[in-house]
Amino acid sequence: MAYLAKVARADAIAVILNLKGEGYATYVAHNLPTGTKWTDGLASEMLTKAITDRATEQTTSGVTVTLSDGRAADTLAVAPVVWKDQVVGGLAAMLVGRAFTPEDLAGLSRVGDLIGLELAARAGYDPQAGITLWQKMTQAAKGTPPTWLSTHPSGADRERRTKSALKEVMPLYEKAKASKPPAAATAN
Repeated sequence: MAYLAKVARADAIAVILNLKGEGYATYVAHNLPTGTKWTDGLASEMLTKAITDRATEQTTSGVTVTLSDGRAADTLAVAPVVWKDQVVGGLAAMLVGRAFTPEDLAGLSRVGDLIGLELAARAGYDPQAGITLWQKMTQAAKGTPPTWLSTHPSGADRERRTKSALKEVMPLYEKAKASKPPAAATAN
């Protein structure tokens, strides 16, 4: 997670899942105390918007979160984590003493893509399907404004990053696939 926090240009980062009936829970985090709560306040509202509405580019300076290293983060950004058109969680990034820039938000989108890819692989879904997704997204984006006018990476950039990440996530996929019990035989 420290590497992903660096990619996101964040002082702390967390992948948050919405557990049915239990609210939000931290799946994995970097520089965030174990007991961090996501159940109320502005952070909860932003997560709900990211997960249910796929809202991106959400930032606020209206929070204070004490980080594991003792510093107080005062800026929060939240983005959805998506795999194959399904929202699988939220990504929260925190900064100390500065606001998120458009470049920071693009980095956060990249991290969300990588996390979605890893979660899918660990769940036994072929991460190579992500390449096809980004190829389709690139085709659908023909005629849109140039990437430098956007806070999101282009479909081509996301496809390239997905291909690059395959060497890391394919072993996770193979392990998950090998550990799945065989399908039950149907009785006639």
